[in-house]
Amino acid sequence: MPPARFALNRTLARIVTLGVLFMALAGQAAEVATPDDSARFIAGIVPSADSPLTPLTKNAAWQQHARAMNLSFEGLEKRQLSKIRAWSRANLKSPKPVLFYMFSGPDFLYANAFFPSASTYVLAGLEPAGDIPDLTKLAPAATTRALNGLRYSLRSVLSTSFFITSHMGHDLGASRLTGTLPILVTFLARTGHTIKEVTRVTLGEHGEAITSAANDGLKWDRGVKIVFSAADGAPRTLYYFRTDLTDNKFKAGAFS
Repeated sequence: MPPARFALNRTLARIVTLGVLFMALAGQAAEVATPDDSARFIAGIVPSADSPLTPLTKNAAWQQHARAMNLSFEGLEKRQLSKIRAWSRANLKSPKPVLFYMFSGPDFLYANAFFPSASTYVLAGLEPAGDIPDLTKLAPAATTRALNGLRYSLRSVLSTSFFITSHMGHDLGASRLTGTLPILVTFLARTGHTIKEVTRVTLGEHGEAITSAANDGLKWDRGVKIVFSAADGAPRTLYYFRTDLTDNKFKAGAFS
């Protein structure tokens, strides 16, 4: 083979190899579920059609989870949330855009029911923010345990309207869906919101919010920032901070 043709063939082979590699990497990127699809999946709502999580909704365990979540939230809406929203519309005539809800744990559900027009929610509790793993990489049995654990952690708030603090430390670490984040995004999905972004956040020494990919900063101020939208499409923000508000911790922390 002439040297020129050999060089051309090698160049073409490299181009083809790079093209295949690029397509493979693009395919891998496309297989990452968005925060909104992950929230919908664990909330028992079918994700978007092109989500890598959508095929997992064919699993009988997920379908059972979805039925249980539908039943629980439909009952909660009828018994309590619809009445709270009606009371709020009738009595809270001039709500502020920022809602501070200390000792809340992950209770976005009632914060939003009372103050649906808030643009910023700031929640705080002792519970860690936790994480949501890549659900496409979990074994079916692990996914089932995680969804069962999520429903178990919601048992008190869905039946009595509040979290029982003594239960939460165990409940929020009992499966792969750890901490308050899975509950927060479940409540966002179940109240018709769309999640745009989830990032780690901590508080600086002067109370300023600092976001980072790896949040190893202040022990009591670790948290998450969730950007989301309601039906009007306007961006809103939910902050959750793990912080101790007892006297000695509060005085030494960024919240003071």
